[in-house]
Amino acid sequence: MRENTADAAALAATLTSAAPLVSPRSATCGAACRAEPCTLRQIRHAERELEREPLLVVWAELSVVAHLIGEPMPVLKSELLDGLALFGPRHRECTISHAVDRAVASRAIAFATRLSPDPLAEHVNAAINGWVNDNKSGCESGEWHRWCVTSAMDIVDVRLILHGADTPSRLELAVGCEADSPFWSARLAVLLDDLLVTDWPARHFLDRRAR
Repeated sequence: MRENTADAAALAATLTSAAPLVSPRSATCGAACRAEPCTLRQIRHAERELEREPLLVVWAELSVVAHLIGEPMPVLKSELLDGLALFGPRHRECTISHAVDRAVASRAIAFATRLSPDPLAEHVNAAINGWVNDNKSGCESGEWHRWCVTSAMDIVDVRLILHGADTPSRLELAVGCEADSPFWSARLAVLLDDLLVTDWPARHFLDRRAR
């Protein structure tokens, strides 16, 4: 029992360590992480930020979906972009990186034979950071169409693109209920109100026939 307790304590210490990782966690890691890899503590801080700020999860999820279905990516309203810009650069980049990587990874099973997940994650990550840093994404008008993979997909794969393979999905966790819940539409609509976006999320996520 003592050995098990000691092992658990050692694992807990490792997970909260301030020691840096040997290399960046992901290709979407920001400049600060590439120069000096984040510590496990900093990574966990970014993960907790996503738990506190579900709108960031929704933005990343819908940005990935937008590219995969050939729709324009959403953008946070200017006052929210200004608030996100107040995050420390490393923390902001790490938080966005995690949100995008998770959004891509949960859908990769549906499109990996058609499109490499890593370039998509890097592109969406750069686009989101572009909006935060420069109020422009670098994702030129219409460029999202080159990432579209849904034209030849069956309905099962399209559902995977929209919601991902996780159960519950990260979008559902961010909204606070499952997509079949009677509260889904109202709660998601509140979050969508903080995004500048065309009507495609409403068509795909608020219309029950699409789910």
